[in-house]
Amino acid sequence: MHPLGSGGSTEGDYMGDGAPVRPSAVNKSKKLLCAHVIGVLAAICVMAVGLGSGTASAADPLIGKKYSDATSWISRRNGTPVVATVSGSQLALDDCIVISWSRGGFLNSRGKNDRRNEYYVHLNCNNAVATPGHPGNSLMTPEGQKRKAQLDRARTINENPQRCQRTEATLESCIRFCNSTGLCKVAL
Repeated sequence: MHPLGSGGSTEGDYMGDGAPVRPSAVNKSKKLLCAHVIGVLAAICVMAVGLGSGTASAADPLIGKKYSDATSWISRRNGTPVVATVSGSQLALDDCIVISWSRGGFLNSRGKNDRRNEYYVHLNCNNAVATPGHPGNSLMTPEGQKRKAQLDRARTINENPQRCQRTEATLESCIRFCNSTGLCKVAL
Protein backbone atom coordinates (compact mmCIF):
# COMPACT_ATOMS: atom_id res chain seq x y z
CA MET A 1 0.00 0.00 0.00
CA HIS A 2 1.19 3.54 -0.76
CA PRO A 3 2.48 5.38 2.36
CA LEU A 4 -0.11 8.14 2.00
CA GLY A 5 -2.89 5.69 1.34
CA SER A 6 -5.33 5.54 -1.51
CA GLY A 7 -6.90 8.83 -0.56
CA GLY A 8 -10.42 7.85 0.31
CA SER A 9 -10.89 4.72 2.33
CA THR A 10 -9.63 4.30 5.88
CA GLU A 11 -9.73 0.57 5.52
CA GLY A 12 -6.26 -0.86 4.88
CA ASP A 13 -4.46 2.52 4.56
CA TYR A 14 -1.45 2.80 6.84
CA MET A 15 1.44 5.22 7.29
CA GLY A 16 4.98 3.88 7.24
CA ASP A 17 4.92 3.42 11.02
CA GLY A 18 1.83 1.24 10.89
CA ALA A 19 -0.62 3.92 12.04
CA PRO A 20 -3.78 4.15 9.99
CA VAL A 21 -4.14 7.11 7.65
CA ARG A 22 -7.20 9.22 8.18
CA PRO A 23 -8.84 10.77 5.12
CA SER A 24 -8.41 14.24 6.63
CA ALA A 25 -4.61 13.75 6.86
CA VAL A 26 -4.44 12.73 3.19
CA ASN A 27 -6.54 15.70 2.13
CA LYS A 28 -4.36 18.08 4.18
CA SER A 29 -1.17 16.78 2.58
CA LYS A 30 -2.71 17.08 -0.90
CA LYS A 31 -3.86 20.63 -0.16
CA LEU A 32 -0.44 21.52 1.20
CA LEU A 33 1.30 20.12 -1.90
CA CYS A 34 -1.15 21.96 -4.16
CA ALA A 35 -0.53 25.23 -2.28
CA HIS A 36 3.24 24.82 -2.67
CA VAL A 37 2.95 24.14 -6.40
CA ILE A 38 0.68 27.17 -6.88
CA GLY A 39 3.08 29.32 -4.85
CA VAL A 40 6.06 28.28 -6.95
CA LEU A 41 4.14 28.91 -10.19
CA ALA A 42 3.03 32.34 -8.96
CA ALA A 43 6.63 33.22 -8.05
CA ILE A 44 7.80 32.19 -11.52
CA CYS A 45 5.12 34.33 -13.15
CA VAL A 46 6.03 37.36 -11.02
CA MET A 47 9.71 36.97 -11.87
CA ALA A 48 8.93 36.60 -15.58
CA VAL A 49 6.88 39.80 -15.59
CA GLY A 50 9.20 41.78 -13.31
CA LEU A 51 12.44 40.67 -14.86
CA GLY A 52 11.20 40.20 -18.40
CA SER A 53 13.32 41.32 -21.29
CA GLY A 54 12.72 44.75 -22.68
CA THR A 55 14.52 47.03 -25.05
CA ALA A 56 17.37 48.32 -22.97
CA SER A 57 18.44 50.96 -25.40
CA ALA A 58 14.94 52.36 -25.98
CA ALA A 59 15.45 55.10 -23.40
CA ASP A 60 19.24 54.93 -23.17
CA PRO A 61 20.80 58.38 -23.46
CA LEU A 62 24.04 57.25 -25.15
CA ILE A 63 23.58 54.04 -27.15
CA GLY A 64 23.30 54.77 -30.86
CA LYS A 65 24.64 58.33 -30.50
CA LYS A 66 27.78 59.71 -32.10
CA TYR A 67 30.77 59.90 -29.77
CA SER A 68 30.76 63.71 -30.09
CA ASP A 69 27.14 63.83 -28.86
CA ALA A 70 27.88 61.35 -26.08
CA THR A 71 30.83 63.41 -24.81
CA SER A 72 28.59 66.49 -24.68
CA TRP A 73 25.97 64.58 -22.68
CA ILE A 74 28.64 63.22 -20.30
CA SER A 75 30.24 66.65 -19.85
CA ARG A 76 26.89 68.21 -18.93
CA ARG A 77 26.82 65.73 -16.03
CA ASN A 78 30.33 66.66 -14.89
CA GLY A 79 31.64 63.35 -16.19
CA THR A 80 34.74 62.34 -18.10
CA PRO A 81 34.36 60.17 -21.21
CA VAL A 82 36.85 57.32 -21.51
CA VAL A 83 37.06 55.25 -24.70
CA ALA A 84 37.10 51.66 -23.46
CA THR A 85 37.00 49.79 -26.79
CA VAL A 86 36.89 50.64 -30.47
CA SER A 87 35.63 48.34 -33.21
CA GLY A 88 36.72 49.33 -36.72
CA SER A 89 38.71 52.26 -38.04
CA GLN A 90 36.66 53.67 -40.92
CA LEU A 91 35.32 56.77 -39.13
CA ALA A 92 36.81 59.71 -37.28
CA LEU A 93 36.52 59.27 -33.51
CA ASP A 94 33.79 61.93 -33.15
CA ASP A 95 31.67 60.12 -35.77
CA CYS A 96 31.91 56.67 -34.14
CA ILE A 97 28.71 55.24 -32.67
CA VAL A 98 28.36 54.33 -28.98
CA ILE A 99 27.31 50.67 -28.77
CA SER A 100 27.47 50.34 -24.97
CA TRP A 101 28.76 52.19 -21.92
CA SER A 102 29.19 51.95 -18.16
CA ARG A 103 30.17 54.18 -15.27
CA GLY A 104 33.42 53.83 -13.35
CA GLY A 105 33.30 51.43 -10.47
CA PHE A 106 36.89 51.06 -9.35
CA LEU A 107 37.89 51.28 -5.71
CA ASN A 108 41.17 52.89 -4.69
CA SER A 109 43.43 51.55 -1.93
CA ARG A 110 41.19 53.19 0.72
CA GLY A 111 38.06 51.52 -0.64
CA LYS A 112 36.66 54.69 -2.21
CA ASN A 113 35.26 54.97 -5.73
CA ASP A 114 37.06 58.07 -6.90
CA ARG A 115 36.34 57.31 -10.57
CA ARG A 116 32.54 57.34 -10.42
CA ASN A 117 32.44 60.30 -12.83
CA GLU A 118 34.19 58.34 -15.57
CA TYR A 119 31.98 56.99 -18.35
CA TYR A 120 33.50 54.07 -20.27
CA VAL A 121 32.18 54.04 -23.83
CA HIS A 122 32.50 51.25 -26.37
CA LEU A 123 32.51 52.51 -29.96
CA ASN A 124 31.74 51.16 -33.41
CA CYS A 125 33.88 53.05 -35.92
CA ASN A 126 32.82 51.10 -39.00
CA ASN A 127 30.75 52.72 -41.73
CA ALA A 128 27.01 52.85 -41.11
CA VAL A 129 26.50 50.79 -44.29
CA ALA A 130 29.03 48.39 -45.79
CA THR A 131 30.32 49.14 -49.26
CA PRO A 132 32.86 47.19 -51.33
CA GLY A 133 36.18 47.36 -49.49
CA HIS A 134 34.73 49.28 -46.53
CA PRO A 135 33.22 47.37 -43.58
CA GLY A 136 29.95 48.44 -42.02
CA ASN A 137 26.42 47.26 -41.30
CA SER A 138 24.84 44.91 -43.79
CA LEU A 139 21.73 46.18 -45.58
CA MET A 140 20.03 43.05 -44.23
CA THR A 141 20.25 44.32 -40.63
CA PRO A 142 17.83 46.84 -39.13
CA GLU A 143 20.73 49.25 -38.50
CA GLY A 144 21.88 48.99 -42.12
CA GLN A 145 18.37 49.46 -43.47
CA LYS A 146 17.80 52.50 -41.27
CA ARG A 147 21.07 54.10 -42.32
CA LYS A 148 20.43 53.35 -46.01
CA ALA A 149 17.04 55.08 -45.73
CA GLN A 150 18.73 58.08 -44.08
CA LEU A 151 21.37 58.23 -46.82
CA ASP A 152 18.68 58.06 -49.52
CA ARG A 153 16.67 60.85 -47.89
CA ALA A 154 19.77 63.01 -47.49
CA ARG A 155 20.68 62.46 -51.15
CA THR A 156 17.16 63.56 -52.15
CA ILE A 157 17.39 66.70 -49.98
CA ASN A 158 20.87 67.53 -51.29
CA GLU A 159 19.80 67.08 -54.94
CA ASN A 160 16.39 68.80 -54.60
CA PRO A 161 16.41 71.19 -51.61
CA GLN A 162 13.34 72.97 -53.01
CA ARG A 163 11.25 69.89 -52.05
CA CYS A 164 11.74 70.87 -48.40
CA GLN A 165 10.27 74.32 -49.11
CA ARG A 166 6.79 73.05 -50.07
CA THR A 167 5.19 73.56 -46.66
CA GLU A 168 6.27 74.77 -43.25
CA ALA A 169 5.85 71.25 -41.82
CA THR A 170 8.01 69.76 -44.59
CA LEU A 171 10.70 72.36 -43.99
CA GLU A 172 10.70 71.64 -40.24
CA SER A 173 10.93 67.91 -40.93
CA CYS A 174 13.89 68.40 -43.30
CA ILE A 175 15.71 70.64 -40.83
CA ARG A 176 15.14 68.17 -37.98
CA PHE A 177 16.41 65.31 -40.16
CA CYS A 178 19.49 67.22 -41.34
CA ASN A 179 20.40 68.34 -37.82
CA SER A 180 20.01 64.86 -36.34
CA THR A 181 21.93 62.97 -39.04
CA GLY A 182 24.44 65.56 -40.21
CA LEU A 183 24.12 64.18 -43.74
CA CYS A 184 22.75 67.24 -45.57
CA LYS A 185 25.16 69.41 -47.50
CA VAL A 186 22.70 72.20 -48.37
CA ALA A 187 21.49 75.05 -46.16
CA LEU A 188 17.73 75.00 -45.60
